Amino acid sequence: MKRLFLLLFLMLAASIMLTTCKKDNENKVELLTITTLAVTEITATTAKSGGNVTNNGDADITAKGIVWSTTQNPSFEQHTGLTVEAAGACLFQSALTGLSQNTTYYVKTYATNSAGTAYGSQVQFTTETAGGVFNDVYNPATGKTWMDRNLGAGRVAQSSADAEAYGDLYQWGRLTDSHEKRNSGTTSTLSNGDLPGHGNFILAPNSPYDWRSMQNNN
Repeated sequence: MKRLFLLLFLMLAASIMLTTCKKDNENKVELLTITTLAVTEITATTAKSGGNVTNNGDADITAKGIVWSTTQNPSFEQHTGLTVEAAGACLFQSALTGLSQNTTYYVKTYATNSAGTAYGSQVQFTTETAGGVFNDVYNPATGKTWMDRNLGAGRVAQSSADAEAYGDLYQWGRLTDSHEKRNSGTTSTLSNGDLPGHGNFILAPNSPYDWRSMQNNN
């Protein structure tokens, strides 16, 4: 009888220990994982970036944001600037302000839970020159010098889909009269001459897609 009670006691104790160990493993908090998003909307003094917490480490996110510096591997201990975003959501965006023109910066995201602070990968970017001053780009293969952006562009292209780098949009054969500006007005009335007499972009959605009422092949 005593052996039976002893056996039951040992089995109960083992069950309690296994349950406790399992619960401890299930509730173990780990350092979270975060990625750094690309830097966009770059000007001479500002830019935007952000991050995405892909694994919160089984704990609440208590702080997040970005750190940046003019030297590599910015951190809380060494940085030029940082942002602090609201706790909670995994995906966020931050504004970098107070930047210096024509300067290369290094950016990392960070996020914190009860296990500590984790950093995302480093990305870098260079701010624009104040006032939109054009820079020359020399091509050693051809010996020619080019401007670093299209006429009317707000900045050097950050990607092939960067609308601020498209520049002026001229209608073929039409002179400069403000129609080429991206914020110009529009009209559906075709012009009967080479000089429409206004600065609106002429919409011609149908064939032959010409802004003149009679085409001028010259």
